[in-house]
Amino acid sequence: MVQEQDFSPEAVPRREGQSELVTSFTETVPGSLVEFDMVLVPADEDGEIGPFYIGKYEVSWDEFSYWALCEDISEKKAILQREKELRPSTPHDTARIYRGWGRANQPAVGMSRLSAERYCDWLSKQTGKKYRLPTNAEWDHAFEAGGGQLDAALPVDVLNQVAWHADNSLDEETFDNRAMPMGSLAPNGLGVYDMLGNVAEWVTDTGEANVVRGGSFRTPAAELVGRHREVEDQSIWNKNYPQTPKSQWGYVDADYPGIRLICEPSSI
Repeated sequence: MVQEQDFSPEAVPRREGQSELVTSFTETVPGSLVEFDMVLVPADEDGEIGPFYIGKYEVSWDEFSYWALCEDISEKKAILQREKELRPSTPHDTARIYRGWGRANQPAVGMSRLSAERYCDWLSKQTGKKYRLPTNAEWDHAFEAGGGQLDAALPVDVLNQVAWHADNSLDEETFDNRAMPMGSLAPNGLGVYDMLGNVAEWVTDTGEANVVRGGSFRTPAAELVGRHREVEDQSIWNKNYPQTPKSQWGYVDADYPGIRLICEPSSI
């Protein structure tokens, strides 16, 4: 079990001249009942990374669908948004995007990095705060700040307490692996859930192609470490997409990419 750490206001390092930061806050998307929690990640010792807020959980379908399915606007406005390529088209079979796992308390999966970034842009406009994807370095720092070691392989019995992976996420009905309900395992030392496993999380500033971090419910336990990364490959992730060119918004075959939000303290 990951040992809890002291991140009370008195224990959170701050840069010189920076105003006091709350250790967590709950965001409500205006015009909806959608809420989600953000947790403070203190700056590193050199003050080069952070502080910033990170999602306590991966982004849920309740959060993401509000944007992706245009639940916030009229159908007329939705058509205009889609024509401008600001949002994905609504799938003919809406339930299909939930992969048969349902929507309640499930992490959103299968979106491209473009979708993830556009969602962050929309959320920022809705809330007046700056939401975005974590950089590669920020993801590493948040993982380590929660007590993790990027290259350490956890014993399987310990890993099973904190991460959904290929060896413990089998759906008994379909005999295939699946994303699991958010927050159903133990959090890390920051109180953040599922940084290892469940869904892989988009990051930026990787210096290469689009990358997800942290592994997923399809990652074998022996390979699931904090350093785990996977590069987008449309020939695999969208192998069975029926049209050419392939979709820029999501994937038919890659059902494990997801989102972990970052919020910049200066915008709060």
